[in-house]
Amino acid sequence: AVISYFDQLCKIYPPHIKDEETDFFVPVMDYLSDQEKKFMVQEFYFFDRNIIHEEHEWLISSLEKHAPDF
Repeated sequence: AVISYFDQLCKIYPPHIKDEETDFFVPVMDYLSDQEKKFMVQEFYFFDRNIIHEEHEWLISSLEKHAPDF
């Protein structure tokens, strides 16, 4: 059952992201000032830079809990 859900997600996710990027994100940029755009890019940079560390911390913590001898 889980594999079926992931299969469905893999089919709908790429078109969803494409729609978001082309039909939402780009048009919305016209409503923002240059300063707001710059701030948004900076915030995304910090978010993106930290997310990989957070995911790795979660993974390691999870492995330590479920496989203490790992």
